[in-house]
Amino acid sequence: MTAALMASASVFATSGPASAATCNATSQATYDTCVATAATGDVIVVTVAVSHNVAVANPGVTLQVNSGASISDGGASFGAGTTALVINSGGSVATSGVDTFASLAGGGTLNTPSLSAVVFGNATNTSFSGTWVAPDLNTALVKQGTGTLTIDGMTAANGDFLETQGTILQSSGSTNIKSIAVGTGTGNSAIMNVTGGTLTFTGTGLVGVPCSSQCPALRIGDFGGAGIFNQSAGTVNIGSAGVAGSMNIGNQGGTGTYNMSGGTLNLGVFGDVNSAGLYSVGRSTTNTRNSVGVFNISGGLVSVNAGELVNGDRDVIEGATLAATSSTTNLSGGILRVRNGANLWLSAANNANAIDSRFNLSGTGVLEIGDGRLQDNYGGGGGAYEFNLNGGTIRVIDSALVTSVNAILLGGSAATGTQLDTNGIGSTWNGVLSGTGWIVKTGLGTLNLNGVNTYTGGTAFNGGVVFVDAAADLGANSAAMSFNGGTLRLGANGVLGTRTGGTNVLGLGGTIDTNGFSTIYDGNITGSGQLSVIGGGTLDIGGVNNAHTGILSIAGAGTTVVANFGAPDNIGDLSAVVMGAGTSLFVDGETIGSLQGAGTVTISAGDTMTTGGNNNSTTWTGTFAATTGGMTKVGTGLMTVNANLAYTGLTTVNGGELRVNGTMADSLLVGPGGIFSGNATISGNVTNNGRMAPGNSPGTINILGNYVAGVGAIFDMEVQFANAGLPVNGTTHDFVNITGSATGTTLINVIPFLPSSPAAQTAGNGVELVRVAGAVVSGSQFQLAAPVVQDAYEYVLTYRPNYAGALDGWFLTSRAGENLYGEAAMFSAGQAVIDSCFRGEDAMAFDGNAHKGRGWARVKTGGVETGADTGLETDTEYTCGPGGADVRIADNMR
Repeated sequence: MTAALMASASVFATSGPASAATCNATSQATYDTCVATAATGDVIVVTVAVSHNVAVANPGVTLQVNSGASISDGGASFGAGTTALVINSGGSVATSGVDTFASLAGGGTLNTPSLSAVVFGNATNTSFSGTWVAPDLNTALVKQGTGTLTIDGMTAANGDFLETQGTILQSSGSTNIKSIAVGTGTGNSAIMNVTGGTLTFTGTGLVGVPCSSQCPALRIGDFGGAGIFNQSAGTVNIGSAGVAGSMNIGNQGGTGTYNMSGGTLNLGVFGDVNSAGLYSVGRSTTNTRNSVGVFNISGGLVSVNAGELVNGDRDVIEGATLAATSSTTNLSGGILRVRNGANLWLSAANNANAIDSRFNLSGTGVLEIGDGRLQDNYGGGGGAYEFNLNGGTIRVIDSALVTSVNAILLGGSAATGTQLDTNGIGSTWNGVLSGTGWIVKTGLGTLNLNGVNTYTGGTAFNGGVVFVDAAADLGANSAAMSFNGGTLRLGANGVLGTRTGGTNVLGLGGTIDTNGFSTIYDGNITGSGQLSVIGGGTLDIGGVNNAHTGILSIAGAGTTVVANFGAPDNIGDLSAVVMGAGTSLFVDGETIGSLQGAGTVTISAGDTMTTGGNNNSTTWTGTFAATTGGMTKVGTGLMTVNANLAYTGLTTVNGGELRVNGTMADSLLVGPGGIFSGNATISGNVTNNGRMAPGNSPGTINILGNYVAGVGAIFDMEVQFANAGLPVNGTTHDFVNITGSATGTTLINVIPFLPSSPAAQTAGNGVELVRVAGAVVSGSQFQLAAPVVQDAYEYVLTYRPNYAGALDGWFLTSRAGENLYGEAAMFSAGQAVIDSCFRGEDAMAFDGNAHKGRGWARVKTGGVETGADTGLETDTEYTCGPGGADVRIADNMR
């Protein structure tokens, strides 16, 4: 009967006279009279219980049943679809067979027996908030006409509500319906809008009993019809506690669309297995009905709490060839949440299509799912599907997600790719990831990629860990990598060995956890973020990585980075290398920004590592391995090495300062603009074209080889002048000790160092600054860069050849009274002059005016001599003119 009703659907319209009359039915007799005589536009008001025994005579009559009144069906016609039925709250109408009305309104009760139907077709908008009583789903309430029926507060515990035309609106209040079909019947189309309130699909007498065809149901586009369900707010519940419901979008040959832009759609009740229903997109039970289902989620929340959400034809039909059947879910915004106890199926029946099912994730859409709840092939149907990921987020909830579905990546960059947020829980993806896009790992937790993946875009490590144990886990070899706060963890040797795609390290940096394994990586590394290598394994980098300006951090005992592929660009020229204890770095002719930390650096034989170009000041306490390599310091920063330089190649300082507190195995070259300092022992020769500054305020440089001073060679040497009388080499002053020969001219720049005042006279040989054990050409090889005057003393550089056996020395010695500079003379003489010019007390000429003050001035001339007691003999003639103002404060005194 339901199919027949849908096939014969029609639109009802009414017209009436200019004025209408009201006929009050206060008894059975008056009701019969009203029905028989009412003209078009008249209103029959029923206030008692009556039986409808007389057919409505004229079209366009309104039948209004007030509170306390009722109409039972006596078998007569209600007007063949032209009578408007209004059942006010407290009133009731009972029908039988198929009764047709022009419209339905009110808040009362409509009773319809099994195998019967009430059809209404409203061209105008009405509201029905009452109760429809039906015994089963073989009873129908059919809405026709183009108008809108608002069902806020309506209750229908059973029966099938069929909408063939127009619009149903749920806008407020709580509405409970057993079943609604939106757009049902071939050729029909209808709309349902939910803008507020709560709409629940539930029923009575079904608790704990499998309901099969008697389930509460929402069907959108049903039996050849076209239906659109729009939800922008409010709540829709499919099923209730202990009651399973179903939802079919595109059902039995229909075309259905659910547009979800806001509010909440609950499928089942979380934790209630009896509420687990079936919810499908595109469904048919025969091989003759092509169904099209589209589920558009752009906002709000769809929560699959119990049961199965099937993006496909869930009724698997052997040999079906429904080539026009399709199932599509578009998640572009909002959240689709699949809880424990529910599943999301990406495909179902094989309907002989190239693609039977499509699930498209994009934009800001979020799929929340966990455990084994993301599946394909519902019922073993084998339908072809596409899981297209073009943005959006897959977020793990409840428990770790384990899935074997395949997905196509379409998001074209690390910024637009689909995020997989493990959310502190974790995920294992065994399916194949293909396409041209990116997968973006976010959130805490670990993503284990196990598929033979072919995607060509890239992998972004933005949070947590991605675990890979095969080369294909990260897609095609050309696929890129991007780090912005996440970690790549290796699970086998060589997993990056065939990769050629580049790596971009962004502001939050990234980590490669070698996890005890070894691999080569030849892709180019770029970006300004820190790249950390950890895990005790080996990463062999061979790309052109000069564009990486961020830090390269090597941490964890046993962690090794190899950058000796024969090209000087495996590490960024401005990249700071920071190493932890127990780590290793192998380089050849490499240029790095700076070196800091501990660990061991091995420079390939015959090669030179250049460091310092980023101008950072760093400290190194690790080891340089004993190879024949060398090192060059550039830039403006200070590099402090509190360790030995065991390599036997040349150490060159071309910029900034290299401070070595340890032993150098071979020679040193200080270039123009370079500074070498520290408490260092240099085993080889030294060529100084720049500056050398012994110690760390102060200290000693020992040169075991020969010393050659180039043009502009300088020693910066600190001296404690207060201890000049009792000097200790390397303790009270800087000291350079040369075991070999010394050639060329070096200027010594003497720098006072606390304590230096009051300055002391030297004793004995003086303050030894330079000692040479080998051959010396002349005593002028070391000269003061400028006169040295401290307090009353001038200190000169005295050359003492063979002062201790074959040792030659250059000493600071003090002297006074000879060739003294103006500053010292003025200081000594000025003290005596000031003492003579300043006067003491004076008696004031008293004139008896005790209250008067006065000004005064005088000119004084004379001479002052100082003698040996000051350390300087001076003879000074002076003229001074002191003056002031006197204010009387006591008799005779000022």
